[in-house]
Amino acid sequence: EVGVEEEEEYEVAMASAGLHDGGVYGGATELLREVAPYGDTDPCFDVVEVLARLAVTHPSVSRWIMKVDDESGGRGHAFLDVSGIGELQPVLRKAADALAAVGLGDGGLWGETGGNNSGSGSGDNGGSQEEGLAFVAGDRRVDDALRSHCAVAAAILRRAMPSRVSIAAPSAYGGGSGSWPRFYGEMMRRGGVVEACPAGVTGSPSVNLFIAPTGDVHVLATHEQIFCPAYRFVGASFPQSSVPHAALAAAATAVGEAAARAGVSGFVGVDFVVVREDGGGGGG
Repeated sequence: EVGVEEEEEYEVAMASAGLHDGGVYGGATELLREVAPYGDTDPCFDVVEVLARLAVTHPSVSRWIMKVDDESGGRGHAFLDVSGIGELQPVLRKAADALAAVGLGDGGLWGETGGNNSGSGSGDNGGSQEEGLAFVAGDRRVDDALRSHCAVAAAILRRAMPSRVSIAAPSAYGGGSGSWPRFYGEMMRRGGVVEACPAGVTGSPSVNLFIAPTGDVHVLATHEQIFCPAYRFVGASFPQSSVPHAALAAAATAVGEAAARAGVSGFVGVDFVVVREDGGGGGG
């Protein structure tokens, strides 16, 4: 949990999976696990199977974002609303029931009984989807059911994604019906991450940091990102407006300190999303 006690409490939560090791987004995801230990970062080399695994183990998430690892400005971003794929809904309902039966709620993402379900570590099992899922529930019958649901979900997603995925910069991938195959190919070749998009996002603040060679972290500026179309960065407004400065600066500093411990120094940008939850709480 990263935050300060002002009017509200802000915390960091994440569900994502990395494709390949290292890289811009993949490396950042590993750093964030130290600050926000939610989600799964086992490498798997097929974005569709990664998405199927995440959707089955976090069935309450409606939208997933895919990011090509070394792109910027949103050129490598795409998203999929799995809630709109009718054929997938019975699979996700069965997965939710299986998880609830062993007290895992929605699979650990922002759940009261969830916690960190990334027990398969950072790739010790070789990145196998089947082996990784053996640690999701800890119950062989439930794990077998989840593996079966993943296989069915992957088959459904392969059929649906060419027409369902929205790419932030389709012209960068040829435009038209050929955009998804090219995007898929680039993500497989260059790596990337798949991330959960929480419901009720009210802001996308960002922080510019300087990490000194000594490991000291300095907050240089905060701002609010502007996207048009969705997930395509076109500008920023200064300063941030969606969360209190102190909460944002504290969260960014914690990420910067984790980066410093990993040997990172220089100018760094840290992006956040702000979520307004029921009951008056906020998550960022």
